[in-house]
Amino acid sequence: MGSSSTSWKTESNTHAGVSKVFSSSTWDAIVTSSGLRISGAETRPALMELWADEGDNNADKWKWQVADGGLMTWASLTSGSYATKLTLNTSGDVIPAGEIGVTATNKIYLDGDGGHTYIHESGDDILDFYVGTLNILKLDEANDKAEVLGADLEIDSNKKLYFDGGGDTYMSDNGSDLLTVTVGGAAMMNFDQDNSIINVGVDDTGYDVKLFGATSGKYWLWDESADGVVQIGTLTVGVDDTGHDVKFFGATSGRYMLWDESEDALKFPDSTGASFGTGDDLVISHNGTNSYISNSNGTLYIAALTSGIPVTIGHTTSVTTINDELDVTGTVDINDTTDASSTTTGALKVDGGVGIAKKLYVGTDLDVDGVTNLDAVDIDGTVQIDGSLSVGVNDTGYDVKFFGDTASRFWLWDTSADGVVQYGSLTVGVDDTGHDVKFFGATSGSHMLWDESQDKLILTNAYLEGAKLSYENVTANDTLTEAESGKLFIFNDADGAVLTLPDSGGGDLIGVTYHFYIAVTITSNSHKVVCTDTTNEKIHGQLHAIDVDGDASSNIWAAQAGDSFSAITTDGTTKAQIGSSFTITNIAADVWHINGNIHCAGTPATPFAAS
Repeated sequence: MGSSSTSWKTESNTHAGVSKVFSSSTWDAIVTSSGLRISGAETRPALMELWADEGDNNADKWKWQVADGGLMTWASLTSGSYATKLTLNTSGDVIPAGEIGVTATNKIYLDGDGGHTYIHESGDDILDFYVGTLNILKLDEANDKAEVLGADLEIDSNKKLYFDGGGDTYMSDNGSDLLTVTVGGAAMMNFDQDNSIINVGVDDTGYDVKLFGATSGKYWLWDESADGVVQIGTLTVGVDDTGHDVKFFGATSGRYMLWDESEDALKFPDSTGASFGTGDDLVISHNGTNSYISNSNGTLYIAALTSGIPVTIGHTTSVTTINDELDVTGTVDINDTTDASSTTTGALKVDGGVGIAKKLYVGTDLDVDGVTNLDAVDIDGTVQIDGSLSVGVNDTGYDVKFFGDTASRFWLWDTSADGVVQYGSLTVGVDDTGHDVKFFGATSGSHMLWDESQDKLILTNAYLEGAKLSYENVTANDTLTEAESGKLFIFNDADGAVLTLPDSGGGDLIGVTYHFYIAVTITSNSHKVVCTDTTNEKIHGQLHAIDVDGDASSNIWAAQAGDSFSAITTDGTTKAQIGSSFTITNIAADVWHINGNIHCAGTPATPFAAS
């Protein structure tokens, strides 16, 4: 063949049945009666190269090789060097380097004998898996689904069934009858067979759960952010003639409302009231001793809207007490005939005075303890009036004056001014028990209210003229409150401090304003004002910055809608130093407005920050 190290020779005496041998130092090619045998030297592979079309193109060149140990490979020279495309090992495994193509309707058998365990394409983009005669799995690309057919899908305990290709969304069983559903790495739900319960979330980390009904917009919602249930639609407990107890607890221990199904009754324990009206206008309650029907607004009507309906108040032997004025539009019939001999006897006993606009008829003696004047009554002793007292009549009044212990101190109802004149101190309520006091202005809707329930003076469409601001020296981190609106906060600590604005997301802080002043050179950290919710709350507005140690140049730092600024940070030099001041006002839900002037040393830098 042109090589001194190889030659063709006949070795019929050495190898029985050999016709020819082609030899080299690393392998032999032997033609036998049964075919061609290629034998590699010790530890050397046996190989054969197959070239088509005289090997003019690398894509026509293949190498077939058997390595020491029995691993057989087929390699292509297409890339310029031989690359293995198919491997066959002594265990019968066939390992391709790329795809294996099977024509449509043909099958890939997995039982080695062309039997009943195979994979094949039963339609366009539909792949069926058969075991025996049972179609156990169908993959349907067109409909984007996989179906398990005719058999159970079993997964070993502590293994996972992934829904995102092996990521962090899966179902798993810990081997103790606890099935957990994990989405995005968070365990959102588990089914606990041992405790017969389905859990959504874990303690202190919950998720919303919504159950829809047959009607649009009707559902039952567990709202994890509110730690409670929201019911949209009708709530029915039990069925007709088979009910269940329903109990609603309040914020106070022992207070609740109970529907008691065994007694078919709605129950309220002692000191728990049923309230009617927007402002608790009507309350019905029992405090353990007495029962109350308390009306705080308008008129309390009892069977008065339908003519002819009788009303019975009290027992025949019980005392009925009217604590204030009794106004009767019809007649009053008193059937008791007991005669009166004093103020505490008779059928009608009145502890106070009696005003009579019409004639008074007395059918027997009239006993008056005192002086009586038909034109006027002059009483020179002490008078106790336990009922209403009227002075004058509508549009015709008289002055009424109450004197105190101090000379020239009195309270005067001035009939000519139609008002009260106060000479001396005016006190409303007593310590820890106050009352609302409202002062109206000349403009509709303008007034000043002392709200005793909130211990707060509220100005509505009004202002205090010449009032002094309250202030606070800031030496530590703090969270501001609505009640501190209008206060001046003076940063007075060289170690810095952080003031957090109250959360304005509810929209109920509009108009709340705070003033800030930097009174000390900071040596560490920073003086900062930051929103509670830095994700949603933003600060808009502008700050005028002046370089006070250089050429007095100035900058205007502005923030507007769309910017992501939720904090103001000062550092004592380029981002505001001593003498800087600014004001922050809430103007809408999640929006604060800033305006002010800051003094800077060096080149001014913006104090607006994201957090």
